[in-house]
Amino acid sequence: MQEGSGFQALEEEDLELEWLALTEGAAEEFNDGDCAAAIDRWRKADELAASLPEYDPRRACTLNNSGVAELLGGEHAAARETFVAALSAWDDAHEWVAHMGLQPRARSSLFHMRMELQHRGRYDAPVRNRHRQALQRGRAVTLTNLAVCLVASGDADDSLATYRDALVAGREAGEDGELLVRFMEASLAVVMETATAPQEAIHYEEFASRAGEHSWLIDLPPVMTDEGRLMAAIRLAVALGAEADE
Repeated sequence: MQEGSGFQALEEEDLELEWLALTEGAAEEFNDGDCAAAIDRWRKADELAASLPEYDPRRACTLNNSGVAELLGGEHAAARETFVAALSAWDDAHEWVAHMGLQPRARSSLFHMRMELQHRGRYDAPVRNRHRQALQRGRAVTLTNLAVCLVASGDADDSLATYRDALVAGREAGEDGELLVRFMEASLAVVMETATAPQEAIHYEEFASRAGEHSWLIDLPPVMTDEGRLMAAIRLAVALGAEADE
């Protein structure tokens, strides 16, 4: 991440809403084909991410997207280092999930509500496990981007191995990774056939979704829950792929 942020000190709530606005806006601009605008927003989000809590999954998302920005700018070596750092950050996020706040679940009766209050740890464990599983989607996205970076750098053999690692991570993400796995399988088929992915053949996957659709923000004034923070990190990590020449 970049040192020496140009941002004024922001309140925590303002900082994360600004990070969300920048990262969501970048994903939308990237989907619209405006890479320059997306890269500018990703770099600004990178400055803000340095102030996010330790192990926060949004740090991993930011590193992933910063690597994409570097790769699109032809900085292959820098992008490779950034993607490796993002993978480490996705792993670190498991510690964050272990202590994240969980939203109350709707229960069918007062009895079940009382049971949950009395045995909160037992009720929370399956939810945390699902969130740990969801982190694999973020890891799969970054592995996919690293594979594209390796192909663009002329390292097709390592790229194939990395794509296969990405497929494993995507499948471990369960339902959260199904669309990503199909995307990666199509990209892998191109790499295996051509053993090359020139930078102009890199394209994006339209994964970004509006905040409201995933309930990242709740209430007025808007606030983010830990589960919203996790979903934003996972859904706003942009995935690249290799496509065949026309």
